[in-house]
Amino acid sequence: MWVVLFLVLPQMAWAGGTPSGQVIANRVSVGYVIGNIADSRSSNTILFAVDKKINLLVTETTGAPTLVVAGQPAAVTTFHITNLGNDPQGYSLSATQANGNPSINGVAPFDTNNFNGAGWVAYVDANNDGIYEPLIDTATSISSLNPDATKTVFIVSDIPSSVTSGQQSVVRLTATTTAVGGAALTASSSADTLLIVDTVFADAAGPVDIAHDAKHSAYAAYLINDLTVTLSKTIVSVQPASGPVVLNPASGDTVLRPGSIITYQIVASFAGTGTVNNLVITDPIPANTTYVPQSITVNGIAQTDAADTPTDNTEFIGNTITITRGTVTVPATNVVIQFQATIN
Repeated sequence: MWVVLFLVLPQMAWAGGTPSGQVIANRVSVGYVIGNIADSRSSNTILFAVDKKINLLVTETTGAPTLVVAGQPAAVTTFHITNLGNDPQGYSLSATQANGNPSINGVAPFDTNNFNGAGWVAYVDANNDGIYEPLIDTATSISSLNPDATKTVFIVSDIPSSVTSGQQSVVRLTATTTAVGGAALTASSSADTLLIVDTVFADAAGPVDIAHDAKHSAYAAYLINDLTVTLSKTIVSVQPASGPVVLNPASGDTVLRPGSIITYQIVASFAGTGTVNNLVITDPIPANTTYVPQSITVNGIAQTDAADTPTDNTEFIGNTITITRGTVTVPATNVVIQFQATIN
């Protein structure tokens, strides 16, 4: 007698975890021959429904404090929230000042807290560009986030004017899982039932939240530093394709059409006292324009396009202008860069 066993299992997709409510069926079959007669039998079918798994992760994005100056309004720190569960979920957000001197495994940089900011608010990155934009990023909760997806969240805080260089303020973002749209969730309390979808809190503990509470949190910090570098970029002139006259954009008298040559100006300015290291300025040439060869000047001195450091520490490679200034001792004079591009 030959006996062959078969397990019949459904095929599943695991990219985001099997969605809750998915019913999984399983039965076993046996085939055999007795004498010259072939026969087969099947077992009963076992059915169960996949539970709703609630899990999330909140992380600070840089691993370093955000440098700010005294009196700075709307200073921004950045976090990521990832849905580690198996269904779309919403998240409520809470931004708070950390208590005392918190630590993450006793390691800097988020373990020193010696001033308080004001007006902490968490805002969701509406267009996923990683840049806080006050007129766009106005939502203060995440209405829906798919499994395995990540959303950027900003804490925005005002820095008091009374602080001094070297002081640090630690803030905390806490995300609490909700249903899509914001309704509160409750973990199932009864024993698991095969065909009932239970809600299971599977999250790990965060800095202040416990495990299995549908929450997670992370720290970030603002570090006062009176040494700052600021960049500004303007169009200082436009030369029309049909003539040599250079027009002044400040007067509104411009000819921005194909063939016109634009002169851009970048100004790097410095404030405070100290040393800035590894200063590198990069500027990709805008789309639909073409760089004018050998048009770069730095503080009025013509530069080459070649990568010929230390001749002039300026280069044009891969459609990008790069100016390497290295170490700058501040106070320092502004660095003024100009270059030209033609509208295609």
